[in-house]
This record gives sequence, C-alpha cells and structure tokens, in this order.
Amino acid sequence: MSKLIIVSAPSGTGKTTIVEAALKESNKIMERVITHTTRPIRNQTGEKDGIDYHFVSDLEFAKLKNNNQFLETATIYGNQYGTSKQSVADVIDKGKHAILVIDVQGADNIRLMDLSERVFIFIKPPSFEDLERRLINRGTESSQDLSLRLNNYQFEISQAKFFDIVLTNHDLAATIEDFLKVIKTYQ
Repeated sequence: MSKLIIVSAPSGTGKTTIVEAALKESNKIMERVITHTTRPIRNQTGEKDGIDYHFVSDLEFAKLKNNNQFLETATIYGNQYGTSKQSVADVIDKGKHAILVIDVQGADNIRLMDLSERVFIFIKPPSFEDLERRLINRGTESSQDLSLRLNNYQFEISQAKFFDIVLTNHDLAATIEDFLKVIKTYQ
C-alpha cells in the first residue's frame, strides 16, 4: 500500500540529495512530490522550475492557498512553501509512495492531520560543526541567511523525537542505503 513519506532535516543536512539518489535506485516504488515555493530560484546550484520546486509568485501562492490546493504550507526564512494535494494524489494513484521533502514545520502540520499510511523520517547531520561547514561550502546563503539557518538548528534537531525514523548522515552513500532499506520495508 502506498504511503506518504515525510522527510525532514535541518537545511544543509543532505535530505534532498539523499532522496534524489534513492529515487534513482528505486523509482518504481516511490516518487518525490515537488513542492511550491515563493523563494527565488538558486541559479548557482542549477535548480530548475518543476524539477526542484514549482517556483511561484507570492500572488500565485496565495491563490493556491486560498483555493485550498495545499496539503500543508509553511513560512520558512520569509518564503512560503506548500505541498499540492493533487500532486500527492497523483503519486498515490500510481501505486507509489509519495515522498515529501519538507521542513519540520510542514511535517508538524501533516502530523496534526488525520491521515493514515504515513511515515516520518528525520535526517540529522553528524554535528553542528559539520552542518555549518556544509552550508558554508554550498555557498547559497547570504551571511544573514546562514546565521538564521544555524540559529534554527537546535529547534530542528529537537523535533527529531516526533519522527518515526531518525537517520544520521555521517556518510552519504551509507545514509542513502539506510534510507532505501527503510522505504523497502513498506513495500
């Protein structure tokens, strides 16, 4: 039976990288639901509209939200994010697990809903210092944004206790393997 699989982690932990790699290995049983966002596209990382996110204006996002098109929404670092109900249904209708790569806020919103067949996976960085290094090395944040993300670390890590499964990304290849093992237990 298809499940809604919610994957969250502090920014820079590698959640999207892990999910994308796992999808290449096992895309017959799962599919990532592409979220909507009002944040600007990160050209320096090669993001693409419709692949990484559905990049929309504040007005477009508000229309979708007002028309009850989102399963969940969250405001993260001043930008809006939302998961389309229809996108989730489209994946589930294919008989696949719907993978949501979302912030802990969005995960908390889904946790409060009366939905069955869902699994919450949290991915932790090995340490605060490792996360800081990753964020600096990816070079996508201003110093102010970097500071906001690092200041949010303790709160995000504290949310791991509300997740069904917690993985620590010490080694990317091993974490991808562990993630796939978890997903395959729900086949």
